[in-house]
Amino acid sequence: MTNLTRLLCRHLNIVLIEGAIDIGIIASLSLELDKSITVHLASSDIEYWELIHRGLRPDVTLTTLIPTDRKLVDLADVRDSSLHVTIPFIVLTTNSSAEETRAYYEAGAIGIILKPFNPLTLASEIRRMLENKY
Repeated sequence: MTNLTRLLCRHLNIVLIEGAIDIGIIASLSLELDKSITVHLASSDIEYWELIHRGLRPDVTLTTLIPTDRKLVDLADVRDSSLHVTIPFIVLTTNSSAEETRAYYEAGAIGIILKPFNPLTLASEIRRMLENKY
């Protein structure tokens, strides 16, 4: 079995950090069209860390960020848990400037998905990004 086949068949736990309830619901419903994906919603990094500290080990974190001066700090917080577990993360954003894209990848993002995203291909985009990482 190839790596891609294993990844496509594998169950994924995804944490979606999204402050906008409507986008969170749309993304969650879109991802759960793939029956081998479970989505855990967090409306803030505080809720995200509560999930992690309760023992959830996501395969990937999908995060949206409000443009602030703390952006790279927020990205680093999402990537590295206090439990020293590195969790791959993908940024869901409306900004595709070269500077922002570079900053996301420098902070450790394995990919970037632009809003508005295609709900029918969101799960396969995430699987492709994970496959490229491994």
